[in-house]
Amino acid sequence: MSKAKLSANNQIMIPEAIRDKLQLTPGDVLDFLENEHGEIILKKANRMEALFSVLDEINEEASNEGIKEQDLLDEWEKVRRERSYGEE
Repeated sequence: MSKAKLSANNQIMIPEAIRDKLQLTPGDVLDFLENEHGEIILKKANRMEALFSVLDEINEEASNEGIKEQDLLDEWEKVRRERSYGEE
């Protein structure tokens, strides 16, 4: 069993053995899941699931601000073109 201490900033250092087992690297997203016994399970998030989760949050915030999904998609495409081709 590994242990970690919660810092004053509510952060924990994941023990090296756990990082190695989960093949964690800086910037990885982690899921904290609760099982039927109330125990918390730490799992490395699937990158696509993490991306979709972030996109869902952006879409929800935009919707709350009255921004339509198509407007977000249009803006995303504009930024993508600018970064890829230097177009405006």
